[in-house]
Amino acid sequence: PSPPDADPLQTEARVDSAWILAQARRVDQQQAAVEVARTGRSPDLMLSGARMSRGGLPSIWEINVGVTLPIRKADRQDREIAEAAEELQARREETRSAVLDVEATVREHLLELDRALRLVELFGEAILPQATLSLDSTISGYSVGKVDFLTVLDSVVTLLTYELELERAKSTATMALAGLEE
Repeated sequence: PSPPDADPLQTEARVDSAWILAQARRVDQQQAAVEVARTGRSPDLMLSGARMSRGGLPSIWEINVGVTLPIRKADRQDREIAEAAEELQARREETRSAVLDVEATVREHLLELDRALRLVELFGEAILPQATLSLDSTISGYSVGKVDFLTVLDSVVTLLTYELELERAKSTATMALAGLEE
């Protein structure tokens, strides 16, 4: 069969690749880390309450309200935000790299499959029939005494070598298909 079309395979690989999905999750995680770093610049509000039971006496209620202002922390927080943003950009680049790697792998397997299928066709339709005819001719020549036995053996070895190459090409095509399936 002819090799499959590259565009649908590239699209499917981008959508279904576990590696790309994992990289995308890492980007989402880092985006959340950037948001957390940005919220560190905001003041923290604290509200707490407590009730103290005093036996037979009336209970006491306590309410505390507090505000933590990020004074003198601006430089450190700016550095944390910048670091988180740079890490986010790095994770986005890793995701782009993963997409390109997956696409390159698909292209590589497609090219290998195409090459192997062409070799199978070449061996099956041209080389093996010619080698078989050559062996038959050599055997005919040997039977009438025009060709020596070494030439017959050489034709047999050549035919077997071509058959082995055909099987290697089939094996390569199968491995390329398996790589595409992956």
